[in-house]
Amino acid sequence: MRSSKRRGIILLSVILAVILFVLFFLVSRYVITLPDSLVSRFAPWTKEVNADWQGDGILIGHCEDSDPMLSFSGWNRGPAPPPGPFATRRCVLVYVPEGYDPERAEPYPVIYALHGFGNRPYAWVASLLPDLEACIRDGSMPPAVVVMPDFSISGNGAAEGDWPGDGRAGSWYIDSNLGSYDSWFFDNLRPWLAERYHVSTDAADTALIGTSMGGFGALYYSLT
Repeated sequence: MRSSKRRGIILLSVILAVILFVLFFLVSRYVITLPDSLVSRFAPWTKEVNADWQGDGILIGHCEDSDPMLSFSGWNRGPAPPPGPFATRRCVLVYVPEGYDPERAEPYPVIYALHGFGNRPYAWVASLLPDLEACIRDGSMPPAVVVMPDFSISGNGAAEGDWPGDGRAGSWYIDSNLGSYDSWFFDNLRPWLAERYHVSTDAADTALIGTSMGGFGALYYSLT
């Protein structure tokens, strides 16, 4: 009896190994991009997000012209930051508060908002910025600049190059075989932001927030 059970377990293990090998072969050979309907079904937080902007401050999309995020209304446009270790430029959304003055003596506090897995930074437009502006208006927080970088695999929400999977998947904000995401944040994004916007580089004036995968990124970067 034990012998037959052992043979059954071995046979099942072999079958599973073959299935995994076939899946790995297919994924590594072909770029697989999932349809939007399937992504929305299994990641409902990405569905029907209205990122049109009608707030008091200014929202700037620093993206390539072909990026579909620029289809939302109320956004200003700016050049995408340098690609650094990547082949193409990655999108970054920047919010500046009403009355933003690049010449004022004191630099603005800066908030880095890191999105979750399977998402892109436009999700913050509806879920964060209206409440943030309400806090600025009632005086419970000072005017601040909010930076929302794109940490999907591709940085533009689409499969790219020979990446064997859906480019909307998450990078987990780390340097890995998928790309140098951690290095891009510290070595490219932050210096670019400091040159372009009047923001503080003091740790006391810097906040990191995130949701889901972005929560991990916020914790990881705060300890780095």
